[in-house]
Amino acid sequence: NFFRDHLFRVGIEQAVRDYVVSAAAALHFRGYRGVQAPIMGPPNRDDILVSLNMGASRNFSDWLAVTLEYKLAIDETDYRYDIGGALDDPSYVRHELLGGVRAAF
Repeated sequence: NFFRDHLFRVGIEQAVRDYVVSAAAALHFRGYRGVQAPIMGPPNRDDILVSLNMGASRNFSDWLAVTLEYKLAIDETDYRYDIGGALDDPSYVRHELLGGVRAAF
């Protein structure tokens, strides 16, 4: 079994004095062949994965910064699991928000 992946990605990062802002977006076209699922399903699967990442940080000194990051991940698939006659769709949308302090000693 194997998968193939086509990726299109764009990103930018800009630093202005003590601030750094970044953004990136990606689009994956992924195809799996020969899938061996423990639950009955088709042997092939095609996914479209979308990701969006944004972040900002404020550097207070050479060793201390405050950060805020947001990540969005979407996996849309044509694969369906057959569980006793009911089809399960493993597609998902995930949001992550991370805030913190970074220190290097």
